[in-house]
Amino acid sequence: MVTTLGVSMREFGRKVIGGLMAVALAGCYEGVDGVGGADERGLVVQGLALQGIQLQGIFLQGIRLQGIQLQGLRLQGIKLQGIKLQGIKLQGLKLQGSQLAAVQEINGELVDRSGADLIGTEFRIDVETEDDEGEEIDVGVTIRLDDFYLSPDAEIEDMYAYEVSYQVDGSDTWGALCEDADGVGWPAYVFEGYWDEDTGDFIDEPDTISFACQYGVVAKCALWGYRPWAEAEDCKKKSKKGEWKKCETVSLRDHHQACTRMARADYCGDGVPWTVNGTQIDIWDDLGPQIQEREAKWDIEGEWTPEGAWCLKDIRQQAWKEEGLYPSCGKKTDKQWKRRAKRCGKLKNKSSLFVSSFNGDA
Repeated sequence: MVTTLGVSMREFGRKVIGGLMAVALAGCYEGVDGVGGADERGLVVQGLALQGIQLQGIFLQGIRLQGIQLQGLRLQGIKLQGIKLQGIKLQGLKLQGSQLAAVQEINGELVDRSGADLIGTEFRIDVETEDDEGEEIDVGVTIRLDDFYLSPDAEIEDMYAYEVSYQVDGSDTWGALCEDADGVGWPAYVFEGYWDEDTGDFIDEPDTISFACQYGVVAKCALWGYRPWAEAEDCKKKSKKGEWKKCETVSLRDHHQACTRMARADYCGDGVPWTVNGTQIDIWDDLGPQIQEREAKWDIEGEWTPEGAWCLKDIRQQAWKEEGLYPSCGKKTDKQWKRRAKRCGKLKNKSSLFVSSFNGDA
């Protein structure tokens, strides 16, 4: 599959809410449309931006920006800390595939709610921060689920999108939780666990969920078909009639994580990306049948695992290489990387899940 990073393909994953503990309050529902595109400028390799988030003029230091806003390709967004339960408690908030589900206590009765039933639900949280004088205070923020629908952008029709908005206490204004550089609102997708803000590692923390915005790689890889909650058939060979044989069912959890490394060119698996918005790459996987197939006869970049690149033939940003910039791993002076580069792109290594290529003539 040929894709353009950050331009023609929608990016997702800027803001992530981590933390299962949430509260439902009564709320009015008004659907919102999240359409439009992001036209963002790529950041330099050293451009690690972990600066929190500004909400209605109140800087919430208790909210950690996990966007890893490197090269303009965001891994994902915010993890809410200091959550306090208020109002009517949602019990057992969890995921059913990509759909939120919960049990709500209403007048002493436990009621199952999921998907569209949660439209209008508000998650009331308190976030620890500091005032202008440096004193610790709690700031109330309300997160609201405004809409829910099957994503029209997913390769496989089991991805549910949520329109999510927020309001800070003392403000009459609601803003889109997922908003691109042009101020356009986008939907979010729900995932179990969260991703480390420094390394890009997936953290499988119990009782934790994340909302990943559509323009960052966490959601992007799922929309491409590598949904971390799903499974796929992996067959070793085809018969003369074209039927797959020697098949087994595999989890796509590792494929999803490897995809997040690949999309951001996180060669060393250390959270540092080596790409910019607008870069075209072609990707294909090791599955049989494949979810994404090779489309272009471009130069091989590397093979990918959940820990980063297993082998590196060349980096996609040729201009950086000409300037002497190259990731610390994968250098041709390293005997292991040099040996792996000779067979890179053939998916003969058991741990490799993807191959990526780039247009060296661009």
